Amino acid sequence: MHRIVVVNPKGGSGKTTVATNLASRYAALGYGTALYDYDAQGSSAWWHRRRAAERPPVHGVAAYQASGFNITRSWALRLPPETERLLVDTAAALDEPQLREHLRDAHSILIPMQAGAVDIHAAEGFLKTLRRISPHARLGVIANRLSGDRVPAKLNEFLDSHETPLVGRISDDPRYGEVFAQGLGLHELDGQPRAGEWNGLLEWLEEGLPAGESRARSAVRSS
Repeated sequence: MHRIVVVNPKGGSGKTTVATNLASRYAALGYGTALYDYDAQGSSAWWHRRRAAERPPVHGVAAYQASGFNITRSWALRLPPETERLLVDTAAALDEPQLREHLRDAHSILIPMQAGAVDIHAAEGFLKTLRRISPHARLGVIANRLSGDRVPAKLNEFLDSHETPLVGRISDDPRYGEVFAQGLGLHELDGQPRAGEWNGLLEWLEEGLPAGESRARSAVRSS
């Protein structure tokens, strides 16, 4: 199972947008897909409740909720045996024990962020912490809320200085709010011209996996 953790110490960075869009895209590609929501705001869980039954299924878990009476934590977090891709949506401002829990067994770590000075400052030490806690996971940054096709130079300079790849780009498009309210991913909205901006991210996530475990590579290239 490919565990993909979406993290950023700053709120409003786009973690839920990334987690829900990737979950819906993997489900559409035929993967057994699950989504953990560790944020007490419950945004990913809210999205999941609005996802229509006829859509490709995503198994949702409100992981932020305390286990009920006579229910263990491991039982509450159980996944269907056919799960192949697990998206983990995390809260902001995690302490290190929480971060370690979420990153345990992570294959890929995604950091969505904007190019503002506050966002870059918040990510400065966070990248070092992630590499210390999870040194074997692949780490990539997603530029969020871009107003054009170009990534601002200050963000590229920051990533170059920290030897961190830019693995995805998300436009500042109001349609993201529209699809979120319907429990959809951007690719599921008819006539959506920006759905292809997720293809590069999917390819990066699937790199290095055995061919038999990655049906997404060929599907992305043909889309």
